[in-house]
Amino acid sequence: FSSPMDEASLRAGLSIEPAVGELPLTIRETELRLAPELRPSTLYTVTIAAGTPDRSGEPLAAPVQVRLRTAPSRPALD
Repeated sequence: FSSPMDEASLRAGLSIEPAVGELPLTIRETELRLAPELRPSTLYTVTIAAGTPDRSGEPLAAPVQVRLRTAPSRPALD
């Protein structure tokens, strides 16, 4: 982000699809780090909704989306 985000507003405006159980996150000024448990070989979309305000109350003009695909699971030897 270009300015520090408000943590409560960011948590409220954040979504991930497909849904994950717990969504641990760390916010440091202009940086957001997510640490959810993700399924292998799955395409996820992380969205921060338009209108989510930063600390000074300035809202995001448009939604922010990031898409990522997780790696396949490693084969297990029995």
